[in-house]
Amino acid sequence: MINFEEVRKYFSDTIIASGIFAGDAIGWENVTFNPSGKSLWMKESYLPVSEGFSDSVNGDQLQGILSYSINTPIGSYAQGATEAGVALGNLFPTTEVITTDNYKISIDSASRTFQGKLSNDSKWYTVVIDVSLKVYE
Repeated sequence: MINFEEVRKYFSDTIIASGIFAGDAIGWENVTFNPSGKSLWMKESYLPVSEGFSDSVNGDQLQGILSYSINTPIGSYAQGATEAGVALGNLFPTTEVITTDNYKISIDSASRTFQGKLSNDSKWYTVVIDVSLKVYE
Protein backbone atom coordinates (compact mmCIF):
# COMPACT_ATOMS: atom_id res chain seq x y z
CA MET A 1 0.00 0.00 0.00
CA ILE A 2 1.27 3.44 -0.92
CA ASN A 3 1.77 6.02 1.84
CA PHE A 4 0.01 8.99 0.27
CA GLU A 5 1.37 11.42 2.87
CA GLU A 6 4.85 10.98 1.36
CA VAL A 7 3.42 11.83 -2.05
CA ARG A 8 1.40 14.78 -0.69
CA LYS A 9 4.54 16.18 0.98
CA TYR A 10 6.21 16.69 -2.40
CA PHE A 11 3.23 18.75 -3.61
CA SER A 12 2.83 20.79 -0.42
CA ASP A 13 6.58 21.53 -0.24
CA THR A 14 6.53 22.67 -3.87
CA ILE A 15 3.53 24.96 -3.30
CA ILE A 16 5.01 26.47 -0.13
CA ALA A 17 8.38 27.08 -1.83
CA SER A 18 6.68 28.78 -4.79
CA GLY A 19 5.46 31.71 -2.66
CA ILE A 20 2.21 31.92 -4.64
CA PHE A 21 0.27 31.97 -1.36
CA ALA A 22 1.20 33.38 2.03
CA GLY A 23 1.95 30.61 4.53
CA ASP A 24 -1.15 31.40 6.58
CA ALA A 25 -3.35 31.44 3.46
CA ILE A 26 -3.22 27.70 2.74
CA GLY A 27 -5.86 25.30 4.04
CA TRP A 28 -4.33 21.83 3.91
CA GLU A 29 -6.70 18.89 3.92
CA ASN A 30 -7.71 17.79 7.43
CA VAL A 31 -6.20 20.89 9.08
CA THR A 32 -8.40 23.57 10.67
CA PHE A 33 -8.32 26.74 8.60
CA ASN A 34 -10.21 30.04 8.76
CA PRO A 35 -10.09 32.17 5.58
CA SER A 36 -11.67 35.25 7.19
CA GLY A 37 -9.82 38.42 6.27
CA LYS A 38 -7.79 36.75 3.51
CA SER A 39 -7.74 38.36 0.07
CA LEU A 40 -6.34 35.22 -1.60
CA TRP A 41 -6.25 31.71 -0.18
CA MET A 42 -6.07 28.08 -1.26
CA LYS A 43 -7.62 24.86 0.04
CA GLU A 44 -6.35 21.38 -0.79
CA SER A 45 -8.48 18.23 -1.21
CA TYR A 46 -7.49 14.73 -2.27
CA LEU A 47 -9.79 12.62 -4.44
CA PRO A 48 -8.70 8.97 -4.68
CA VAL A 49 -9.36 7.26 -8.01
CA SER A 50 -7.85 3.79 -7.64
CA GLU A 51 -5.14 1.87 -5.84
CA GLY A 52 -3.88 -1.62 -6.43
CA PHE A 53 -1.25 -3.90 -7.86
CA SER A 54 0.52 -2.62 -10.98
CA ASP A 55 2.95 -5.40 -11.94
CA SER A 56 5.78 -7.49 -10.50
CA VAL A 57 8.35 -4.78 -11.32
CA ASN A 58 6.51 -1.67 -10.11
CA GLY A 59 4.48 -3.11 -7.22
CA ASP A 60 1.48 -1.05 -6.16
CA GLN A 61 0.01 1.82 -8.15
CA LEU A 62 -2.18 4.69 -7.00
CA GLN A 63 -4.19 7.11 -9.12
CA GLY A 64 -5.75 10.23 -7.69
CA ILE A 65 -6.45 13.91 -8.01
CA LEU A 66 -5.09 16.65 -5.79
CA SER A 67 -7.64 19.43 -6.08
CA TYR A 68 -6.72 22.99 -5.16
CA SER A 69 -9.47 25.61 -4.71
CA ILE A 70 -8.04 29.10 -5.05
CA ASN A 71 -10.33 31.76 -3.60
CA THR A 72 -10.72 35.50 -3.51
CA PRO A 73 -13.64 37.47 -2.01
CA ILE A 74 -16.69 38.11 -4.21
CA GLY A 75 -16.55 41.71 -5.39
CA SER A 76 -12.78 41.78 -5.68
CA TYR A 77 -11.09 41.41 -9.03
CA ALA A 78 -11.09 37.73 -10.15
CA GLN A 79 -7.72 38.05 -11.84
CA GLY A 80 -5.85 37.30 -8.58
CA ALA A 81 -7.43 33.87 -8.22
CA THR A 82 -7.04 33.16 -11.94
CA GLU A 83 -3.34 34.13 -11.99
CA ALA A 84 -2.63 32.13 -8.82
CA GLY A 85 -4.42 29.12 -10.35
CA VAL A 86 -2.37 29.31 -13.53
CA ALA A 87 0.85 29.67 -11.52
CA LEU A 88 -0.07 26.69 -9.33
CA GLY A 89 -0.90 24.52 -12.35
CA ASN A 90 2.43 25.44 -13.94
CA LEU A 91 4.27 24.04 -10.90
CA PHE A 92 3.33 20.51 -11.98
CA PRO A 93 4.21 19.87 -15.63
CA THR A 94 3.36 16.56 -17.29
CA THR A 95 6.86 16.23 -18.77
CA GLU A 96 8.74 14.91 -15.76
CA VAL A 97 8.69 11.95 -13.41
CA ILE A 98 9.02 12.98 -9.76
CA THR A 99 10.96 10.69 -7.44
CA THR A 100 10.43 10.62 -3.67
CA ASP A 101 12.20 8.31 -1.22
CA ASN A 102 9.89 5.40 -2.05
CA TYR A 103 7.81 6.33 -5.11
CA LYS A 104 7.76 7.63 -8.65
CA ILE A 105 5.02 10.14 -9.50
CA SER A 106 3.82 11.08 -12.95
CA ILE A 107 1.46 13.99 -13.57
CA ASP A 108 -1.25 13.12 -16.09
CA SER A 109 -2.64 16.66 -16.18
CA ALA A 110 -2.95 19.92 -14.31
CA SER A 111 -6.11 21.66 -15.41
CA ARG A 112 -8.64 24.29 -14.42
CA THR A 113 -11.84 22.36 -13.75
CA PHE A 114 -14.02 25.15 -12.34
CA GLN A 115 -14.09 28.92 -12.22
CA GLY A 116 -16.83 30.99 -10.59
CA LYS A 117 -19.01 30.90 -7.46
CA LEU A 118 -19.56 27.46 -5.92
CA SER A 119 -23.03 28.48 -4.66
CA ASN A 120 -25.40 31.42 -4.95
CA ASP A 121 -24.64 32.53 -1.40
CA SER A 122 -20.89 32.05 -1.65
CA LYS A 123 -18.61 34.79 -0.33
CA TRP A 124 -15.77 33.56 -2.55
CA TYR A 125 -14.86 33.53 -6.22
CA THR A 126 -13.14 30.18 -6.83
CA VAL A 127 -10.74 28.75 -9.38
CA VAL A 128 -10.17 24.99 -9.04
CA ILE A 129 -6.97 23.39 -10.32
CA ASP A 130 -6.96 19.59 -10.41
CA VAL A 131 -3.66 17.74 -10.62
CA SER A 132 -4.24 14.18 -11.83
CA LEU A 133 -1.42 11.88 -10.83
CA LYS A 134 -0.19 8.30 -10.84
CA VAL A 135 2.14 6.94 -8.19
CA TYR A 136 4.23 3.77 -8.49
CA GLU A 137 6.29 1.95 -5.90
